[in-house]
Amino acid sequence: MYFHITILNTMNNYPIATILGGGGFIGRYLVRKMTERNYQCIIPTRNAYLKGYLKTQAPPGAIEFIDFNPKDFSKIK
Repeated sequence: MYFHITILNTMNNYPIATILGGGGFIGRYLVRKMTERNYQCIIPTRNAYLKGYLKTQAPPGAIEFIDFNPKDFSKIK
């Protein structure tokens, strides 16, 4: 299991966290706790089911999903 968190500050002073592994067991807990603390979470995922589940765990607009497949090297920048 691998988690990577990058935290950035935005112009409106709400921090943004990119969480790789946000759909996993620990990652889902982490996403929920960070959105409770007013973080906006960006979660790369390839699983549409997890998108629906995670959206119910946070306030509207707190989670942004990026379609990501780590085996598709053409989409990795």
